[in-house]
Amino acid sequence: IGGLTVDLRGGQFRNTRSPEYLVVHGLPPEAVHETHEDWVRRIHPEDRDRVVSHFLETVRGSSTDYEVEYRIIRPSDAKTRWILAKAEIERGESGEPLLLRGAHIDVTARKQAEEHSELIARELGHRIANIFAVVNSIVSLAARTDPQSRQFARKLEERFAALHRAHSFVGRPKSGARDGILKLLSDLLAPYQ
Repeated sequence: IGGLTVDLRGGQFRNTRSPEYLVVHGLPPEAVHETHEDWVRRIHPEDRDRVVSHFLETVRGSSTDYEVEYRIIRPSDAKTRWILAKAEIERGESGEPLLLRGAHIDVTARKQAEEHSELIARELGHRIANIFAVVNSIVSLAARTDPQSRQFARKLEERFAALHRAHSFVGRPKSGARDGILKLLSDLLAPYQ
């Protein structure tokens, strides 16, 4: 965790970085007063526009809280690191930005663990989908030789398909919780209607 202050008065960004900040960002001790442009250049190209826009919008707005997560490429070793930036913005009586005080936290280990978990979840989802396909094939093949069981087999296949859709739904990123629950219930109950 590294601390920083940014003097925002007059639309200028005059930075002061703590020694810990310099270590996190892979900067030499003389970069204690690096420029805003130096910081921007260090942001990963895929994150740069989003992060800079968010920073400028927050400073120009009325919020006193600033938070963003992004990648940097450290100049000392060219390694990509994930940074969580959290800060408070001190504002004047008319709302003008005066000073930003905050911390940059290296969250690379957490992001790598999240990516690893997502990879495992995708692999598990793929394997479960294969299991549903195999079971459906077995049911379908069994029903071919026994015409009386075809209707039962079709219903069973529909129920397995609903379980597969429900499993796929659970593994997706969460958005619109209410709509998501309704969709999940609809998928699960469809074969029983």
